[in-house]
Amino acid sequence: MGGFPAVCRVYAVAGLACYRPGDRSRLIYRLHSYRGRKGETKAFTWTEYRDLLIAAHHQLPGGVVVLVWDNLNVHLGAELRDFAGAQAWLRVFRLPAYAPDLNPVEGSGRYSRAACWPTSPSPASPTWSGSSGTA
Repeated sequence: MGGFPAVCRVYAVAGLACYRPGDRSRLIYRLHSYRGRKGETKAFTWTEYRDLLIAAHHQLPGGVVVLVWDNLNVHLGAELRDFAGAQAWLRVFRLPAYAPDLNPVEGSGRYSRAACWPTSPSPASPTWSGSSGTA
């Protein structure tokens, strides 16, 4: 394929599933791409989360935005906490430290890793050794 180097990009997704009684549900999301450049962040920054919340507020006029957050480090940061506290239209509820029943994303990491790196063994494959070191 010529002399082009392989390009590996990592994408992160942040989204809000929005519900209002009597209205259609909406999904408002943003993508963050990481290209490995110097000084570039791999994950969303607090300003990107802030901008997503502001966009949701503009797309969903009137009423209060109720946000349920897990304990991701950026969600717990002082900047985002101060921003959320200063907004009359935003109510934030935090999930407990580990709540797989309330946060379905908790157990999905192994499946997304297997989809991104199909050559590595997944927990469902017969070559997966787990933590015991046996097949």
